[in-house]
Amino acid sequence: MRERHWTDEELIARLYGVGPSDGHVEQCSECSGRWRDLMAARERVLQERPVVADSFLAAQRQAVMDRIEHRAHKPWMWSLTPALSTVALVLMAIVLSRPVPIEQPAPSPSEAELFTDIYSEVQLNEPAVVTPIRGLFEAGQ
Repeated sequence: MRERHWTDEELIARLYGVGPSDGHVEQCSECSGRWRDLMAARERVLQERPVVADSFLAAQRQAVMDRIEHRAHKPWMWSLTPALSTVALVLMAIVLSRPVPIEQPAPSPSEAELFTDIYSEVQLNEPAVVTPIRGLFEAGQ
């Protein structure tokens, strides 16, 4: 006889036919009681199991097969969805990655034009704010 009792895992392994076979269950009253309890629980579960009609199982299998066949004949539009979405993403990437046109700087006046403008401003004897007022008096003549 063994010094220790069988564990639950060893009893369950014996239930499936892969557990130890040293005869301990037959010799130990505690382990044989646990074995009988395990077998009784197994019998209760097997008796409570509902009986499923073969026609129900056949109908269920047919429904699964119909659904699989229906998926095989899906509309052509759904089969093109991945390709169309890929094309849309590529076009969006091209549009968004297009380089921005570089702003051209305004043409700078030549030095001669610049000096002419400065000289004409310096040669005026009157301030620039007087010009609109003069326009009022000249229009009245």
